[in-house]
Amino acid sequence: MTERRSVALLVAAVGGLVLGATFAGWIPRLLAPLGVTGLVLSVQGRTARESMAAGWCFGLTFMASTVSWMWPSLGVGAWLGLTAVESAWFAGLGLLTAVVGRLPGWPWWTATAWTAVEVLRTSWPWGGVPWGRLAFATPDTPWQAMLPWVGTTGTTFLLALVGSALAGVVLRARSRPAPYVLVVAAALLAAVMAGVVGPLGTTGSGSVRVAVVQGGVPGSGKLVVDHHREITADHAAETRRLVSGADWAAGPAAFVLWPENATAVDPTEDAVAEAEVESAVAAAGVPVVVGGVTDGPTSTTARNQLIAWSATGPGPRYTKQHLVPFGEYVPLRGLATRVSQRVTDIGRDMVPGPPAAPLPVAGLRLATALCFDVAYDDVVAGQVRQGADLVTVSTSNAMFLGTAQLEQQWTISRVRALETGRTVVVASINGISGAISADGTVQVVLPERDTESAIVDAEVRDGLTLAVRLGSWPGRAVIALAAAGLAVAVAGQALKSRKRPPTVNAIMATSSGS
Repeated sequence: MTERRSVALLVAAVGGLVLGATFAGWIPRLLAPLGVTGLVLSVQGRTARESMAAGWCFGLTFMASTVSWMWPSLGVGAWLGLTAVESAWFAGLGLLTAVVGRLPGWPWWTATAWTAVEVLRTSWPWGGVPWGRLAFATPDTPWQAMLPWVGTTGTTFLLALVGSALAGVVLRARSRPAPYVLVVAAALLAAVMAGVVGPLGTTGSGSVRVAVVQGGVPGSGKLVVDHHREITADHAAETRRLVSGADWAAGPAAFVLWPENATAVDPTEDAVAEAEVESAVAAAGVPVVVGGVTDGPTSTTARNQLIAWSATGPGPRYTKQHLVPFGEYVPLRGLATRVSQRVTDIGRDMVPGPPAAPLPVAGLRLATALCFDVAYDDVVAGQVRQGADLVTVSTSNAMFLGTAQLEQQWTISRVRALETGRTVVVASINGISGAISADGTVQVVLPERDTESAIVDAEVRDGLTLAVRLGSWPGRAVIALAAAGLAVAVAGQALKSRKRPPTVNAIMATSSGS
């Protein structure tokens, strides 16, 4: 029995590592469903405690590899802390997977359980962690075709269903694997057909030229605050260089997009930063969307904002909604400083903005996002529902240079392009900057760490994909279905056991024969 438990834990750990490796870029993303397969196999016939242990092992290897970029950028303490917190979610998922695994049509219930836990962990604690969502592993795979139809939540469900059905094939290899093979085949066929048909609901209505400026960070490329004056000056200088070139002369851009932290002081209050921004706006003759840290409502708070700056001065703003705990604000500050000394550098806690409306710039309506904002479903899609023409993402990412974080966030931007049917233009202070078409195709990528700029022809699209229309309802539905599946499984076991109302442990003990 001890040997079987050890094998189960090993299978779970390998499954988590396989899934994490797809996000870390170590193996192809197409293999992501195999990670789910590993978790499902590891909890078969296990008790409640064993199932939770397997889920916990899965979560450890999955999150540790997925966010391995935290170690060199934020410190080993932050990396281990996040991995431990997120692994608790997967411990619960292991138990839930084992319980619903006894229901008829269990691969469907397992996919529902996985998706429900994913939705919940993107919301709590401290705003949740959306990193590592299955749907974020779909670009350049057949599964990406589902994004404009069912969004990130529905696409996660599809991949979890495929992984669960593959586990069914393994478990029924000598008896009746056919139903599970058919589930995998049907899911793949649905993805292929979605790609053939294409997303319905959006149409092109022309294009607009957008200038992207990546000013770079002096020195190591990571010390934004230490070089903030030079960074602002470099962005202004690169803007002036761009508008004096042949590309601009061939057709000026409608606006210029600067990255997050292009100015680390409030340009509406700081004379030096204001002068640099004004010089860029005057040279371009069009608005510049400036990413800056502005003063908050108190002396101990700040805001992370985008400001549409025109010839008449600062105009409409977008304030980042989903702030990064221990990065932009510090919960449990006393304890956090013991885990990682880096949080002591965060002198002011940022405050989040309200639900956003599209940012009006140069006659356009922009769905805007700042850095990790793009990983949350409500930010971009909510603005597209309000009529946004295209999407812009301004980010810094300077502290993550040389890690997988840059590519992961760029991939999430590609997911948003597919999901919303909108062009996504990205400006990063050090990279990855560029533009992504509405079908997820990369149009332009600027070299990392260099001071660069480009003018891109961004298609403007009208209408809404089905995914955008559905909004948050798929997430609510899977949570309700997962709860119903758990209730049905518990009630079913109660009917079989007439002696006493079973606890979850008793249910699991019965299923494992212990």
